Amino acid sequence: SVNTMGEAPVLVDTAADYTVTQSGAIQDYVSHLSGKFAGTSPEERREVLRWVLFDNHKLSS
Repeated sequence: SVNTMGEAPVLVDTAADYTVTQSGAIQDYVSHLSGKFAGTSPEERREVLRWVLFDNHKLSS
């Protein structure tokens, strides 16, 4: 199994030989790599995190 939790989604970054599971962690990883959508200040970063957690709890669960 690609995901040790046995669930989708899974992102396999073959260039970095790294696998990321769970949508919130994948969103964080992609935004970190791209330098976009993560906020430019601690306050913006917390706002992004707030919406990711809201999505994971209310919309995707």
